[in-house]
Amino acid sequence: MDVNKINWLPVWEEHELSRSAREVVEQPADTILTPEPSSPQDTVEDALLPKEHKECPNNAERGLTNLIRVARPLLPAPRLRNILANAVEDPQVRNLVALLRSDGFKTQVQRLRATKQHQVLHDYICRRLKLDPNYYVEFVRVFLDVHISDPPTSKLPNRRPGVRGLLQDLRDALPRATLRDMYRRLYASDSELSSAVRLIRSSEFRRMLRDLRSLKEYRSLSDEVEKAGVPLRQLQQLVTNALGWTTVDMGAETVIWSV
Repeated sequence: MDVNKINWLPVWEEHELSRSAREVVEQPADTILTPEPSSPQDTVEDALLPKEHKECPNNAERGLTNLIRVARPLLPAPRLRNILANAVEDPQVRNLVALLRSDGFKTQVQRLRATKQHQVLHDYICRRLKLDPNYYVEFVRVFLDVHISDPPTSKLPNRRPGVRGLLQDLRDALPRATLRDMYRRLYASDSELSSAVRLIRSSEFRRMLRDLRSLKEYRSLSDEVEKAGVPLRQLQQLVTNALGWTTVDMGAETVIWSV
């Protein structure tokens, strides 16, 4: 089956997200989620989440929310955490963490969040795609929380160096074939998921992404993380694999910086 592929680019997370993300798993169908209010101690990701307190209608048994709900327990979380814990002392990874925690970087993120283009995209994700950004970021955090504070459970003497090496190690740890089968099965049986995929690949959504990527605020953030050693395409591939998609479709690249 020729299944559509989507690329998602997360912002690296510093602390725990609000409990609302985890509650989706336990809520019945047609549950409405409301993002938590922000505080002066907001992290980079908190700053990017919508502040209008709009509810994101979603069905925990269908659509993108269900895709994430089903994919999450397939991830080898302990192994992924150990890979991350082993990487935090790597000089390049350590410098990246310092960048993401810096006041200057967080200020730039705030400026991006304040743009009309960012707010329009977030509303589309919430209303049309029926996906709460909190829930998506909580999923990504399972395999991309470079701020992990737990010590390694075992040493990895053969781990690859640098940010690129970390992403390769994480990708190799994913059960990619199992995740691909999971996605194909859901895509074939869930009309809400296939509808969301069509919307993501629509000209309307691509236009919103182009508008966001054209902003100087977005370009500045992208340049900074790339200079810090983050290969953005490889990062997209990792998130794509975790959701069961097979390849990066550069012709219809979908980059969601804000979640």
